[in-house]
Amino acid sequence: MAGLFLFGLAIWCLLHTWWTLLQYAVAALALLPFRRARPRTLLLSAAIFYALMTVVDPHVRSLLGTPDRAAQLANQQLVQHLQHEGSYPALVAARARTIVPFLSHPGWYLGPGISSLALFLVGAAIARSRILENPKPYLSRLPRLIVWGALVGLTTNVIVLWRAEAGVEGSGVLGRIVDAGLDLGDTALALAYAATVVLFYSTAGSGRRRLAPLASAGRTALSNVVLQWMVISTLLFGYGFGLQNRIGPLTCVVLCIPIFAVELWLSRWWLARRRFGPLEWLWRAMTYGHPPRAPDIAVIS
Repeated sequence: MAGLFLFGLAIWCLLHTWWTLLQYAVAALALLPFRRARPRTLLLSAAIFYALMTVVDPHVRSLLGTPDRAAQLANQQLVQHLQHEGSYPALVAARARTIVPFLSHPGWYLGPGISSLALFLVGAAIARSRILENPKPYLSRLPRLIVWGALVGLTTNVIVLWRAEAGVEGSGVLGRIVDAGLDLGDTALALAYAATVVLFYSTAGSGRRRLAPLASAGRTALSNVVLQWMVISTLLFGYGFGLQNRIGPLTCVVLCIPIFAVELWLSRWWLARRRFGPLEWLWRAMTYGHPPRAPDIAVIS
């Protein structure tokens, strides 16, 4: 987890002020006490934790105090300015200055830093139930999960977009509960997407080969995340093509398709020659204290 945290710091300073890998490292440590829990316990713990975060988290952070807002705002404005017009070394230095006060405050670890734990608990429950290893007993339930996940996810996202356009914001405990319920729409959509892939893979027969490239992308997930940010930052920021605030959401979606297609090809090409992705290899070396001892060249049947 320390290695993953270091990857998160590197992305923050070198590519973008994006804290997801930092969150994953913190939440993964919080997941350790649940390593022997049963699936039902994991799901119940996820629900309890999500409810507590919704109601209690703002009060916990208020007790811990807040970092220097004025300094944070000044640093953020400097980073935004350099993203448009600054040089790459100056931007890296500015990002590095923002992360020190940001991560030195305990409120981040007990708030945003640990906020992914509920999703980690759900993922642990799915893994422990072995649904992905043997999906056949669950195939009859997957269509319902797809339908309900899509309905809930699309409905909540439409409400979120409407509220953003109308300028409607929740307040108080009730407002936080409504916001938390709307945030679950993304999780519902993710479960619907995953169920669709599992159902197609389990029933497609020879059509499974069409999904084979996705396996390669999954085995090189960390490398692909960092590659995506390298491409995105080069496209958006001033030291690259400077397209930030000049392209709309539809253009972003259109750009994502060829970027991911290239990643699929690169992942498959790399794994035909190596056992691990480049950053996956490095992460294993950081974890075990030595380079992976498994054969470096993968055997492809």
